Amino acid sequence: MSELDEAWAFALAEAETRARMAGHVDLAAYLSLRSANDLLRSTGIQWLMNTCESVAAGAIAAACALSMFGLLWFYLPWRRRRQMRHKSQVNA
Repeated sequence: MSELDEAWAFALAEAETRARMAGHVDLAAYLSLRSANDLLRSTGIQWLMNTCESVAAGAIAAACALSMFGLLWFYLPWRRRRQMRHKSQVNA
C-alpha cells in the first residue's frame, strides 16, 4: 500500500469516527461502505493485473516455443537433406 493510500484510509477512518461521535449514522455507514469498496477495488485491480501478467507470460512463452518449433521445422529437414547429399557424394 502506498503512502497516499495509507493517508486516504486514515482520513476516511477518522471521518467515520467523527461522524459516529456526532450521531450521523448514515454518513458513518456511507464512509464505512466507501472504505470497504476501496479495499475491494484495490484487491480486484491487483488480481486483474496479476492475471493479465500471467496470461501475457504464457502467450509469450507459447510464441517463443512456436517460434523455436518453426525454426526447427525449417532447419532440420534442410540439415537432413544436406547430410544425405553429402553421404551420396562420399559413396559415389
